[in-house]
Amino acid sequence: MAGGALGVAAVPAARPPHRRVVDTTGAGDAFAAGLLAALLRGLDLPGALKIAAACGAAAVCGLGAAHALVHAPVLRSRLERGGAVSMVSGGDRGLAGDGGPVAEQVLEARVRAMLLAAACGDLVGMPAAGLTPSQIRARYGRITGPVVPASDALHAGLAPGEVTDDTELLLALGEAICAAIEERGAFGASEVAEAVVGWARDRLDDPRLGPSTARAVRLLLAGAPPEEAGREGDTDGAAARIAPVAALHPGEPAGVDDDVVRACLPTHGTHLAIAAAGAVAAAEAARLGGADIETAVDHARRAAERLANRGREVPGPSVAARIGLAAELAAGAEDADVAARACSEVIGAGVRAVEAVPTALGIALGARGDPLAAILAAGERRR
Repeated sequence: MAGGALGVAAVPAARPPHRRVVDTTGAGDAFAAGLLAALLRGLDLPGALKIAAACGAAAVCGLGAAHALVHAPVLRSRLERGGAVSMVSGGDRGLAGDGGPVAEQVLEARVRAMLLAAACGDLVGMPAAGLTPSQIRARYGRITGPVVPASDALHAGLAPGEVTDDTELLLALGEAICAAIEERGAFGASEVAEAVVGWARDRLDDPRLGPSTARAVRLLLAGAPPEEAGREGDTDGAAARIAPVAALHPGEPAGVDDDVVRACLPTHGTHLAIAAAGAVAAAEAARLGGADIETAVDHARRAAERLANRGREVPGPSVAARIGLAAELAAGAEDADVAARACSEVIGAGVRAVEAVPTALGIALGARGDPLAAILAAGERRR
């Protein structure tokens, strides 16, 4: 029950999502935080109290003040399964981001579109992987859809329109993260490692498996800790499958950092790979909140700056500085193709994260946020 200037309301106590209360430390703080967050998002007092009770109930299921706190999507799921109000207040108000409130159904559509765009970019770029731009033109002309990969392409033998390990690992990682969050309110490097090993253990001799991932999986199978297995990984694999982390933070690009680090460490634990993956996650989170592409890329640059000291430091240029350079190159480009050419010639378009991610963001700027234009332009610059 609560009263005061807002009036008086009473709601039933919320049951903990697990059967056993582990530690009540922080339950009151979680209740207060849930109440404040719900009121700031526009819920009335009864609705806000239901949110607050659910937050307090979740907090008692783990040791310490923060271990059992949950992400908003998990809280929404638990509330809706129990017949309580949604965090989006009746379905017409939602997570406030740079683009304003996002209705629940709009957010779901944006997440689906994000995942679909990742898969489409993978299948369009698949035939070009391992080839130079001139080789791509000689073998395919302009790639405008699924084609049979050439015999000397990295993915020779795959069918037209078939996705690669990037998309398959994205889905495996997403399922693992969702399961861990639903079970205990958070995910760790161990769940990421289990998902990657589970998918890759029988594919280690496949040359199409990324070098950083293959190396890390061998170390994990040999007993290396998940937090250490990816200490050499500096390629773009983690960035290619980071979308599930972005989906946890729609409209909140500044909140992706810790989840990005947890998702990267088992396979791509260098500061370069983590900064690049964080840039992608922040850009995607911003777009999920309705931000335009320029704002999203600026969030990407800022995330790369924040994450520059996370992970094992290795030689290499600043990811954030390269994103800034890509933005400058794209600003003078008339379309995505021109931006792709400029960024790949100056920054590079190889598999190292310091090349692939800044160039991809520059292409997105050149495409003015049009995903199809960006995918087609990027497909011709793969190496």
